Amino acid sequence: MKLGKALVAAGTFGGAIAQWVTVLIIARTLGAGEVGVYAEALATATPLFVAGSLALRELFVSLSDRPAWAAFVRTRVLGLAASALCFAVVGLLLGWPREVLLALTLLKCADSACDLVYGRLQLAEDWLAWGGLSVANSVLSVGGVLVVAVLGGGLGLMLAVSGGVSLACAAVALLRCRRSAPLEASEPVSRRAVLLLARRGLPLSGAQLLSSVLFNAPVLVVSALGTSAEAGAFAAAAYLLTFGNLVGSAIANLEIVRIRGAFQAHGSAGLRAALWRPTVVLLVGGTVGVLLVGAWGSEVLAAVFGPAFAVSRAVLVGVALAAVVGALGFVAAAGLLVMNRYVRQALVSATAVIGAFGCALVLHWAPNLAATLAGAIVALVGALLRTGLLAVSARRE
Repeated sequence: MKLGKALVAAGTFGGAIAQWVTVLIIARTLGAGEVGVYAEALATATPLFVAGSLALRELFVSLSDRPAWAAFVRTRVLGLAASALCFAVVGLLLGWPREVLLALTLLKCADSACDLVYGRLQLAEDWLAWGGLSVANSVLSVGGVLVVAVLGGGLGLMLAVSGGVSLACAAVALLRCRRSAPLEASEPVSRRAVLLLARRGLPLSGAQLLSSVLFNAPVLVVSALGTSAEAGAFAAAAYLLTFGNLVGSAIANLEIVRIRGAFQAHGSAGLRAALWRPTVVLLVGGTVGVLLVGAWGSEVLAAVFGPAFAVSRAVLVGVALAAVVGALGFVAAAGLLVMNRYVRQALVSATAVIGAFGCALVLHWAPNLAATLAGAIVALVGALLRTGLLAVSARRE
């Protein structure tokens, strides 16, 4: 079991690393402009497909009166169809290449299929299969993208190959489920069952949508205010935000049992005391990280991705600070989670999204402000609002 859980954690981090390596391959073979197109399309697609997912995996593993598996499948297909249609409309209006639209749609649908099937493995506690397939997906996706790049293929083909790998992993996971997580016979799925699942998933998927919009807002702002090349350069630097989210989420997941125990034993005072340790760890580690990024980040970015991806130290420090503040937000959110304050978390995320885009609107009128710096400011403002409001909410309980 320990090996399986370690593989699940490795798969989570591996997915983020695979995305980063994919951006690196695109940068080295196709240039900053194509990275910008990929970043813009991905920042648009991710919130749309998060909304269309309707948090069905979370519902599958948590509902006591769980509907039939076929109801989850049909609801997921309908949600993906709606997401794909919205994404196609936006992409065509913005003039993105059609092959990129089709390939990214395939990739997002395949990832969503993996997500739902992995829910069955999670419920059956088949950690080894879940983790192993997650790691394999990351490794094979990067390998496929690299092969396409060596053969001179374009961005659309790279994304299509990555989507094909995800589909294959979903198929293997489904075959594994027949042995480790077999299903009981069920009646045909009714329209009412699908509507009930969608209604149950809307609140949670709405909160996930808000978090996704907040996370992708900086890239969307740079895309709106600057060129595709600027968006590409910023996207490479913005993977600091991904790293911060992963670290914050991992620490919160490791500490949440202790935090819940402190809250149950000593109430709000115990909760606040329990939140201090992960907060201090993140503050100390984050301070060191920000200093390192400020000292050498620009040079490292240019050396790894290429001269076209060099951004100013101000941009990198702003993004690094946003990553640290965002990681702290996961700790504060864990405090609200153990108190079952779900609605409050959604309200906080909504406020942060409004504040981030309000900041972007103000920056739009700022004279001679670089688009990449505007993106860094939006990232920092959004992180400060979300983490600050979460911390205040947790403290007042």
